[in-house]
Amino acid sequence: MSPSVTVCSACLRTHPDLKLQVHELTGPEIEAQVADGTLDMGLGFYPLIHDGVMGEKLFEVGVKPNIVIEIDSVDALQRVVEQGAAAALLPGRMARRTAKVQLIDVSDPRPVRAAGLIWRRSRYRSACALAFADQLSSWLREQG
Repeated sequence: MSPSVTVCSACLRTHPDLKLQVHELTGPEIEAQVADGTLDMGLGFYPLIHDGVMGEKLFEVGVKPNIVIEIDSVDALQRVVEQGAAAALLPGRMARRTAKVQLIDVSDPRPVRAAGLIWRRSRYRSACALAFADQLSSWLREQG
């Protein structure tokens, strides 16, 4: 099960009155929609580019990978790998083994980019967004 599904499920069990909507968007779309108030919060990667948002880093490492492509969609990234154009680091729960994709366990898996919560600079944080952020932080602590 993907981390987002796990965190959403746990959040709804803990806070049954919450109404969550989850959208898969590109980084710039997430930032723009958080900035204009369409989204209460977002999850994305640093560096942030929109002046109307601020971030709260969840995890990072000091690795400098040779990034040749950045795609915010796991499915699209998987298709690029299937075409033989690049390799990718994905959480095991999100990667799919196919005839053209070989999965390899990494002995010390770490993210290669800083990921974090994205908040609008000039807006209060809704109870729903705070509850989700708290549940996500708890899940990350459990993962070590």
